Amino acid sequence: MGFATLLVFALASACRTAAPVKPGFRIVHSEDSGVGRVFVVDEGDLRYLRFDAPDGDDQSVISLSDPAGVPMDYVRLALVGLAHVAVEEGHDGFGEGNQC
Repeated sequence: MGFATLLVFALASACRTAAPVKPGFRIVHSEDSGVGRVFVVDEGDLRYLRFDAPDGDDQSVISLSDPAGVPMDYVRLALVGLAHVAVEEGHDGFGEGNQC
């Protein structure tokens, strides 16, 4: 194994360090599930649901100061799509018999 290969492996290993902790970071809850570890993490005003690691990918998020808000872009876009389907079918999505 040449020097260049060793250097690449060393740099790749150094890049796998943990992400820096953000201000207000706190693990609220964690437990094992049937598919891995689940974490609930606060970062400032936002509370995240993450799988496998406290700094893993965001699965869900809520604003602690505005619980009715929807801070994740993909959730807002999905809700717009559902509203569009409800209007196309001739109801408002809140039960049978309700007309727009």
